[in-house]
Amino acid sequence: MDRRLAKRVVEHPEASVTLNLDEFAYRSIEQESVKLGVSVEEFAIFGLLYYLADIDSGRIARRIPPP
Repeated sequence: MDRRLAKRVVEHPEASVTLNLDEFAYRSIEQESVKLGVSVEEFAIFGLLYYLADIDSGRIARRIPPP
């Protein structure tokens, strides 16, 4: 691990993100999390980590489309 990153992890061990989802999106995530036997929070964290792991592949849009 890069020492600079390791230092940031120690200095900022927690972070939070707020997701504003419509009911359809939340229910879909909730159903999938039940199927996998994990909480909605764990499912969302996995999704975020999956996105970050694949960010340099060129497959993921780097900009969120406007509403």
